[in-house]
Amino acid sequence: MGTVVRALRTTFIVWCSLLTMATTAPASAQQTVQVHCGAGGTIASALARPARSLVIVVHGTCDENVTIARDDVTLEGAPGGGTVFGPDSTKHTIFVTGSRVTIKSLSVTGGRNGINAKGASFLSVRDCDVHNAGHSGITFDQSIAGHVDGSTIQANPQQGIYIESASATLTNNVISGNGQWGVLATNGSSGRIGLTDAGQYDGNTIENNGEGGIRIFQGASATVAANTISGNGTNQQSTSRSGISVVDAAANIVGGNTITNHPSSGVAIHASRVVIGNNAFGSSVNTISQNGSQVAQANFPFGNGGVFAYVDSALDIRDAIITGNTGAGVALVFRSNATITAGQITRNTAGGVDLETGSAVIFELFQSSPASVTGNSVADLRCAGTDVRYTGFGPNSLAGIGTITNNCPPANF
Repeated sequence: MGTVVRALRTTFIVWCSLLTMATTAPASAQQTVQVHCGAGGTIASALARPARSLVIVVHGTCDENVTIARDDVTLEGAPGGGTVFGPDSTKHTIFVTGSRVTIKSLSVTGGRNGINAKGASFLSVRDCDVHNAGHSGITFDQSIAGHVDGSTIQANPQQGIYIESASATLTNNVISGNGQWGVLATNGSSGRIGLTDAGQYDGNTIENNGEGGIRIFQGASATVAANTISGNGTNQQSTSRSGISVVDAAANIVGGNTITNHPSSGVAIHASRVVIGNNAFGSSVNTISQNGSQVAQANFPFGNGGVFAYVDSALDIRDAIITGNTGAGVALVFRSNATITAGQITRNTAGGVDLETGSAVIFELFQSSPASVTGNSVADLRCAGTDVRYTGFGPNSLAGIGTITNNCPPANF
């Protein structure tokens, strides 16, 4: 009798195990779901599938506002093309709160923001076209490890990419024609703009945006590398209109950037710490040229020329080529300070280095040639206002300085 009972018990346990496996197998496996939008398929229905991870392939145009609130989802366009259009302008076209979500090879348009990540971890946007949203193209809000690569973010009325209290890496994108800033990082955010997580240069093209190219704002910090930042500031009503704006923040503009053709400054800095040129990752040369064309020098609070630093800003400029700007090559205003090492500052219309009102500059010679500050209009080193100072550090560190105005005496720090 005992043998029979044991046999029945064993059979029951095996049967229960098989039943459990049959019940849980679909939820533990990856599923690929084809959504044919023209035939009535929806992304929302696909997201309801019970699976550990989902790959959702979009065929045609799905008119729906999508919320991805689960983890491990890939949403991608079919080889023939896939589009998500958000018909409700009060909701984001794609709203991501889950972790480890990938959106790739999709056209995203409509809605409030095109793609909005809030509280999400590891959102990757690859090879997408995010355009004509109601507000911004892509927004990272209180999210970590966001990554946008190989995508086009264009024609959105506010920011191209907006990063608030979040971190994001932006590589190999075209960010153009957006109404405000191409990229805006604020409120303690951190960004790698043109620098991969492995520390390799992989720059973006940031051009023709309304307010300016990149704005780093209110406690944010960013590393900026190998980008082409050109022709931003198309909104003539804006008082910004610069290539890079750093306000109450920190920036490491490491190298490989070309910053050109902005109505205001190439780089405008307010109460911030900025490094321009850092060979920790690659080339430390940044070219800042042909900026300041439409902003009068008298409007200095809004910037002009190549690099404009205002109100207690601190700069370290190394190996920069700052040339052909309307205004000063480097302007330091209201207790701002800079160290300049090597590089060329030439052919700027209001002086090479302009010191105003309590500002100072150190020309440093450190295992390199001295900075060449020559061939600028007005003077190569110009001083205005009171309590301005300049000096050199190292032998022959002032050898490359051309004309110096009479009211600009050297001083020791």
